[in-house]
Amino acid sequence: MLTGSQLSHVVRVLNSHLQQLQGIDVNTSALQARVQAAKKESRVAGQNGHQGLGSDPAEDFYKSFMSRR
Repeated sequence: MLTGSQLSHVVRVLNSHLQQLQGIDVNTSALQARVQAAKKESRVAGQNGHQGLGSDPAEDFYKSFMSRR
């Protein structure tokens, strides 16, 4: 059987763990939102014709320059 001071200690430890888990949950939600935003940006960039860097920097520059005209 737990004494009052032992029970108090267990409650403090559990509360500390709960706070840490809540912080992880908040950070996880924020990270998920950032990942979703990055995915959305990636889809928009792909729809606009930007497919990322190719193997020829001169060709990449030319395509970039011509798309601005």
